[in-house]
Amino acid sequence: MAPIAAVIALSVAPVLQPFGASEGDLVRTTVMTDRDRIAPGDTFTVALEFKISPHWHIYWDGLNDTGVPTRISLEAPRGFEVGEFRWPAPTLHELDGGLLDYVLEDRVVALAEVRAPDDVTVGSVVELRGRARWLVCQETCIPGDANFSLALTVGGTAIPSRHASMVEEAATRLPVALPNAKSEVKVRILYEKTAMWASADGATDIRFYPKSTCVPMPDRRARQKSKDGWFGFEFEDSVENGRGVWGVLEIRNDDQESPRWYLIAPETEAADDARE
Repeated sequence: MAPIAAVIALSVAPVLQPFGASEGDLVRTTVMTDRDRIAPGDTFTVALEFKISPHWHIYWDGLNDTGVPTRISLEAPRGFEVGEFRWPAPTLHELDGGLLDYVLEDRVVALAEVRAPDDVTVGSVVELRGRARWLVCQETCIPGDANFSLALTVGGTAIPSRHASMVEEAATRLPVALPNAKSEVKVRILYEKTAMWASADGATDIRFYPKSTCVPMPDRRARQKSKDGWFGFEFEDSVENGRGVWGVLEIRNDDQESPRWYLIAPETEAADDARE
């Protein structure tokens, strides 16, 4: 676990009530789902929204120099399949002394998919329970946590909730798998010894946010750019065939309002294109 550079104010550590606010309103959490009613075999989404006070942040699960990553656990009745919570891409946060963290600010929505078993009883009510834990920091750091629960009725057919559009919009901000070769969107990855190179049609900037499980990088701020539009990222060990590379690729284009984000994992397919 990375050391925590800031002083942790344990004496004022907040205790959150479900859907409530932390002491001083530093972090507010709300749980919701895209269903008012679920059905047997239905896959639905649970969303946990964090509203973080201005100038404060919580931590993304990256190669951070300080802090503790935010964690969410979710329990469901037997037979339900619960996926991991997925997070939007982080913001780069630089501290005095050259320290660097990947953080989440302002409003953040994490999503997890849940699948109901085919034999769940119609007319029953199922309860999901979870807990979130975080460290919220500015000049000092305060640990916080929140317990939450959802009660959902099972019907013959699923009914969307009033939060369905919000959940759908939050999903557009999550990193996705790289497009395949037949896609109109072209994103290419190339591995050379201790470097990963990335290119995309029309890209004006490409950044890489390494997960905590990623091979260490000697300088996470640095990236090279070749004449033919490839962006390079250096690692401390060999990354041939993508070995040990975990993270999120952020691609920016001048003609797009927001970046695109893609998941990078060891099984990510390398590009056939040669780089000059």
